[in-house]
Amino acid sequence: MKIFSIYKIKVRKQYLLLTFLVLSAFIFLTTCSFIDLTGLDGFEKKITSFVFKSSENNGLIGNITGVIKSDIINATVPYGTDLDLTPSITIIGKSVSPGNEVQQTFVDGVGVPYAVKAEDDSTKTYLVTVTVASKEAKDITAFGFLQTQNPSLSTDIMGVISDNTITIDVPMGTDTSGLVPTISFTGESIDPPNNTANSFPDGTGVTYTITAGDGSTCVYTVTVYKPPAPGNSGTLSFSGITEDSITVNWTKGDDDQTPQENLEYLVYYSINKNLNTVSSIEANGTPVGAYTQDINTLPVSGLSPDILYYFNIIVKDQNDYKTAYTMNSQNTIDETPPVQGGAGAITTISGPTLIILIWTKATDNATQQNKLQYLVYYSLADNIDTVANIEANGTPVGTYMNNISTKTVNGLSNSTTYYFNVIVKDQSNNKTAYIMISQTTLDGT
Repeated sequence: MKIFSIYKIKVRKQYLLLTFLVLSAFIFLTTCSFIDLTGLDGFEKKITSFVFKSSENNGLIGNITGVIKSDIINATVPYGTDLDLTPSITIIGKSVSPGNEVQQTFVDGVGVPYAVKAEDDSTKTYLVTVTVASKEAKDITAFGFLQTQNPSLSTDIMGVISDNTITIDVPMGTDTSGLVPTISFTGESIDPPNNTANSFPDGTGVTYTITAGDGSTCVYTVTVYKPPAPGNSGTLSFSGITEDSITVNWTKGDDDQTPQENLEYLVYYSINKNLNTVSSIEANGTPVGAYTQDINTLPVSGLSPDILYYFNIIVKDQNDYKTAYTMNSQNTIDETPPVQGGAGAITTISGPTLIILIWTKATDNATQQNKLQYLVYYSLADNIDTVANIEANGTPVGTYMNNISTKTVNGLSNSTTYYFNVIVKDQSNNKTAYIMISQTTLDGT
């Protein structure tokens, strides 16, 4: 009978365990939709690019690139565009429906769903909306030189559009007499034509006129600049590092028109990492003096000890074209030891086998007072008056501790004279000794 009862208990335990496992699996399966599996192999599904290429759509003068935000894609086409369009779609996943480079009839302002399927057959749906620009629209929305159409370029270069002006920097040495621009615009036509070679003299504006569907026009001025090239790929190095100064060194730049000896340089610094481009340097940095010709080194003084500084340089040619070097950082050093509090005086309270030491906290030029560290030493001889002598001859009481001004030294002998001192050190490991003091323990009887 006892054996049968034990058997029932074992069966009941196994049943409960099985029930628990089944319930756990059920909860996992019913809640897995809340688990983000994006990025795992087999689960990723996204549209990374959605473009109406002029080569695939006869009614387009230039490529129209959709703007992707989350699962929404918006594209604006010129007035009068035939909305039977063929998109070129780049995805991560197994497939997209409707398919890549399959003609689709769009309706102005009405979203069309595109579903991307992952390798595990899960899907994500994007809503693609094509909007036809108004009859009065006549804007350039993008202007650039693509490497595929300009073999002399090593990468695509896009212009900066501000109102009706477009500026674009190309590398020194670029032949600008036959660059082919790729232009996105709203309107019926553009002159000179899109994807057509044109001459862009360095620093001289070239006009592009857009004609809207209603016949009105808008003129844009495109200016191509060839700013100077920083030497040694813009690398900065440092020397002469002290508590309050750092010398910045660089290789001189080059320019197509300005002789190297006439290029001018201006060093900037900041305590923040915000000196990457010419505009950010001029907005955030502190200039060191003024532009100076034909230099490749400059000492920067008036800095604070033990601070990380960021540096960059702007090189400027005779046309006032500017280029930034590559931002780099360097710490100043701290060589100044802390200053003892209370002129270094130490007071004591004596007992038979212990002595309590009390001192005033130190200060430092770089380290905050609450981060200064202290270590008490003692000796039976008068030989712990300096940092070197303390560390050579003294017995430390524990280890360095932050922000203390008292220490109890236990385990001493009765009626014995001891010598004590305190070392304070900052975060740069600069050390200062207090003033040695002697004290006799009390008679324990």
